[in-house]
Amino acid sequence: MSDETKLPDFITEDDGFMTITLRSKATINGEKVETLRMREPTVDDINVMQKMKGDDAGKEVKIISNLCEITPSEVSALTLRNFGRVQEAFKLFTA
Repeated sequence: MSDETKLPDFITEDDGFMTITLRSKATINGEKVETLRMREPTVDDINVMQKMKGDDAGKEVKIISNLCEITPSEVSALTLRNFGRVQEAFKLFTA
C-alpha cells in the first residue's frame, strides 16, 4: 500500500496484515467476533484466483476466505456491510 493511501477508520495495518473492525459481530468458528484479520495476498494467491472456475463473486469469496483463514461459507454469511469492509481491505493491498 502506498504511503499516501489513507486507511478507513475501521482498518488497521500491521506487518503485512490488516485488521478489519466489523460493523456488526459475525459468527466465525462458532464464536461471535468483532474483527477479522487478513494477510497480504501473494502473487501466487492472485494466480490461483485467476485460474479458479466460477464467477468473479465466487472467486472473491474464496480468496477472502483464504486470506482471512475462515471458510467460504463464513464469508458468505457476512452481512453486506461487513463484506464491504473486508472488500475494502483487500483492495487496499493493491493500492
